[in-house]
Amino acid sequence: MEKSGYIYVLTNESFHRENWIKIGYAEDVDKRIKELSGTAVPLPYKLYCTYEIPRIKGVKDPDKLLHDLISKINPDLRITPNREFFEMYPWDAYDMLFAIAQMHGRLDKLVRNNENNAGQDIAEDGDYTVEALFPINSELRALYERLNSIIISIDDGLEQVPRKLYVAYKYDRKHRALSLWPKSDCIEVILCGKSGQIDDKYGMVYDISNRKWGSSRYAFRFGRDTDIDAATELVRRAIPTKT
Repeated sequence: MEKSGYIYVLTNESFHRENWIKIGYAEDVDKRIKELSGTAVPLPYKLYCTYEIPRIKGVKDPDKLLHDLISKINPDLRITPNREFFEMYPWDAYDMLFAIAQMHGRLDKLVRNNENNAGQDIAEDGDYTVEALFPINSELRALYERLNSIIISIDDGLEQVPRKLYVAYKYDRKHRALSLWPKSDCIEVILCGKSGQIDDKYGMVYDISNRKWGSSRYAFRFGRDTDIDAATELVRRAIPTKT
């Protein structure tokens, strides 16, 4: 009988950066996660997705083939040579596996963990602050202050809610209009809205529906050279009009 195993994508909150992931292969993923979580990492690994694939005799491990492919496309994505760690978001890894599964007619073998809700606005324990996400006197702070001014100029009644990884802006105390995610050299602005609500005539918006974050379907990056008028218009479309 042909053996099969799983290419898996793991995340870990103790990683230095939120976009660090581990891509590996195992016949028993649950067992492998327990083994890895019992090593030197302070927090357990979390499963993002798996792709079941048959093991072909005499061929390199499937995850190694995937590692080689990623390294050929962009060598900088590999954090350490000959290791399974990569600097890429888990949903990007999922999209890559989705394309592979689609080419082979095996989409039923690709499974995304339903517990992946980092972008959902759920209750979180802990006291989070804007300062922790956007340190004072940093370039990110300057970008944040410019964006925050734009948001307030559109609706000064929005409630600002700092989370562990982002700052959310809510209306009616519960509905999120947008959120700001700090990146290395810019801020990713996540826009909440229905399909077709964000009319992007500036070519700045990209689709993030693959992240499965509920109403968070669109995003754009705000950096030093971003057009203020364009950013203002995009933010305005995510904030409901007062009646």
